[in-house]
Amino acid sequence: MLGLDTNPDCAPVLLKSSTELPEYLVGGTLYRTGPGGVGDSADKMKIKHFFDGFTQNHRFHIKDTSTVEYACRSSCNALKQMYKEGSPDMARVTSFGPRDPCQTYFQKFMSVVKMPLSESNVKTDDGLPADIVNVGVTIKRDITGLVARTDSNVFQILDPVTLEPLTKYNYSKFSGQSLDGQLTASHVEFSADGKTEYNYNLKLGKMPEYVVFSKTDGHITELARFQAPGTYLHSFWTTDKYVVLALWQAEFWGGGIGVPLNKNVLQGITQEWNSERETVFYVIDKDPSKSRDFKTYKGPAFFAFHTINAFEQDGEPVLDVCTYDNNRVLFDFMLDKFKNDMAGVQKNKAFVTRFKLHDGLAQTVFCYDTPLANLELPTINPRFQNKEHRYVYGVNMQDKGQFLFEAIIRMDLKTGETLYFIEEDETPGEALFVPDPESDEDDELAGVLLSVSLNLKTGKSALLVLDPATMTVTARVQMDSKVNYGFHGSWAM
Repeated sequence: MLGLDTNPDCAPVLLKSSTELPEYLVGGTLYRTGPGGVGDSADKMKIKHFFDGFTQNHRFHIKDTSTVEYACRSSCNALKQMYKEGSPDMARVTSFGPRDPCQTYFQKFMSVVKMPLSESNVKTDDGLPADIVNVGVTIKRDITGLVARTDSNVFQILDPVTLEPLTKYNYSKFSGQSLDGQLTASHVEFSADGKTEYNYNLKLGKMPEYVVFSKTDGHITELARFQAPGTYLHSFWTTDKYVVLALWQAEFWGGGIGVPLNKNVLQGITQEWNSERETVFYVIDKDPSKSRDFKTYKGPAFFAFHTINAFEQDGEPVLDVCTYDNNRVLFDFMLDKFKNDMAGVQKNKAFVTRFKLHDGLAQTVFCYDTPLANLELPTINPRFQNKEHRYVYGVNMQDKGQFLFEAIIRMDLKTGETLYFIEEDETPGEALFVPDPESDEDDELAGVLLSVSLNLKTGKSALLVLDPATMTVTARVQMDSKVNYGFHGSWAM
């Protein structure tokens, strides 16, 4: 299937833009990450879920106003070889979804006996190569380097130019509080100056335990620790003052015992949906002297992958998020469904929802849930991070059944109005906003959107530059190759 087939690595090539690129992009780099394929038919062990595709990272470096240098590189070749050979060491690997062939019941039982759930299973100082791990949900250059992350407690440092995997690590390597839980969020949050990182660490077990923390200069500071149902949390929020987690409905059954039993995350998540089950929001002060006295709020049942933004209004958190009315989307990304019933997959839609936390409740301010207003992989103008914003951008389903996303949408949160970029046979990826540095700080539309789009007829991709005000293409950098449908990216100068 186009967009899922194995994509070869590419040495640096020069690409030409159809029109002149904005001067303020010159010297900057767009990074992208996602599956470079889902394996070959001859592999002795086979991937069964889209999220387990073998990571390939991409680099678009803007050399001048007409030239882009592009390269891509796989980052988990050692793991690919294990799948190819059906290595017995795969018994040590936890994937997102099930694999084929799966373990026998006896093997499952023995894996749990040999690896109690209380163990973190996130050791990275094992002498194994950096490309033994499949880490490719988010990619971002920060003070640590160019870091690829996923929802497990393991990360990969990449060379920012060659994309070579340099090392792997996890939160247990840092000084301060030891963090050896299995799960964290792919979407970490940072302070305004980029020097402090915020995240959570979840340790599954009989009594699952969360640690919410900050990391500055390689030192971990625990902000809060609490026991609560273990939940698959891909993202969370921060405001200027708070870290906010919402335990939405993607709970691990049996404290998470299904994860080591099945050697995957998906089969550890409860499938039954309870529309009466409340979502609990945890609000934790960023100040360690105040963070232990955190507050909780209760709201309606929902599931989410992606938060959008958060800010404070009258001292209370206001939270924007893309919500689903069930968690079926997790299970519909199995490859059989993905390849054979895209119309069915498209029935699961996320909609922009705003909550305000007040008096112990998460009150719904709005939810723009008309069918064609669906929005995923949300982004905003980064100048408005932790500020009240008006516009959100994301990928969108037009219900054509061709591929998962068929448009880019801009949503006006004040009016609910939508504006689309749609081109026939194009499946665009996440749209990242790059502000015009010479523009007024309050001009939310000043800048460009960058999106990598795959053409379903030609089988080739292009880097698109869009005007956020009109959602039209102002420049197109055509490629002679393709970028598979992926997850997230980042912009770095």
